[in-house]
Amino acid sequence: MEKQPERILIIKPSSLGDIVHALPAARMIVRHIPDVVIDWVVTPAFAELVDYCPNLGRKILFHRREMGKIKSFLPVFYHFLRDLRREKYDAVIDLQGLLRSAVFSFCARSTLAFGPAYSREFGMSLGYNRHIVIPTGTTHAIERNLTMVAKAFGWDDRVVEFSPLPEKEDAALSARTLLNFYGAAAGDALFGIIPGANWQSKCWPADFFAAYLKETVKLRPALKFVFFGTAKELPMIVEIIRKSGLPPEKCLSLAGKTGVAVLAEALRLMQCVCGGDTGAIHLAAAVGTPTVSLYGPTRPELTGVRAPRNLTLTPKIPCLGCLKRICPQPENLCHIGIDPVSAARQSIELCGDTLR
Repeated sequence: MEKQPERILIIKPSSLGDIVHALPAARMIVRHIPDVVIDWVVTPAFAELVDYCPNLGRKILFHRREMGKIKSFLPVFYHFLRDLRREKYDAVIDLQGLLRSAVFSFCARSTLAFGPAYSREFGMSLGYNRHIVIPTGTTHAIERNLTMVAKAFGWDDRVVEFSPLPEKEDAALSARTLLNFYGAAAGDALFGIIPGANWQSKCWPADFFAAYLKETVKLRPALKFVFFGTAKELPMIVEIIRKSGLPPEKCLSLAGKTGVAVLAEALRLMQCVCGGDTGAIHLAAAVGTPTVSLYGPTRPELTGVRAPRNLTLTPKIPCLGCLKRICPQPENLCHIGIDPVSAARQSIELCGDTLR
């Protein structure tokens, strides 16, 4: 690229984990072009997460649900398109790699639209005039995003930065206030639990987490457990707490009570976080909290937690990484293949003396 870009558009509308994996690519851009302005196409549900992007200009909201309805499609798409085309970009980079994101790339005002050379959906490649070759199925999502950006601008730098996302003061204050309201006093040792996920196969059962909690608190009696998730996951959380036998004051839930920014800052206040392959566990790692991630139906080498203080636990089974949302086996081999007592002990070892 002859002229150094002044304004770049990143297209990565969702999901939580995918956007976390895209933020290092934005950091790379700013590291090479300190004065660049980055606009970002994002769904409203994850717009707060994009605030962690350095040199952020505009957030262009993609109202996916409204565009999926016949009555609201035309007016919503019109306003989205008008917002998308408000600025002229030196480059557009599609990190989502779907047909709709390719359409967004084509519609944006830019002479350079970068996207993957290998189409995941028919007709996708027509949205780009610059195609980036990245081997599929062999590279972690973070590295794929870095490679896309590096090849687009001709950089050799593919270094992953592991420095935590910067704190958002307002969200951090809200997180501390919320935790205090639900029973976590200042100075309490807090341990985060994320039991839910968007796949049934990624959700370890209540018996697993109950045994995990009992062993963890046996090793560190001062701990209080904070549960994160959606409001729909509250029954699962209640069952875990009941089966663990822990007193109510030892367990509090923020499930369904936080937006993305407050979730990030609450996770930052944890001494450790344990959960399956879901966006919140990636967010916990991104803010610098030690994480224990449970993997089975998905492959950690492709979408695993990437952080200096992360312990990834996987079962020793032949069907590891099957990518099935519902396990076809009579017993979920992933879930019975990780011992909760051993997982708790390894979690304590991961955190060392920092876990009170």
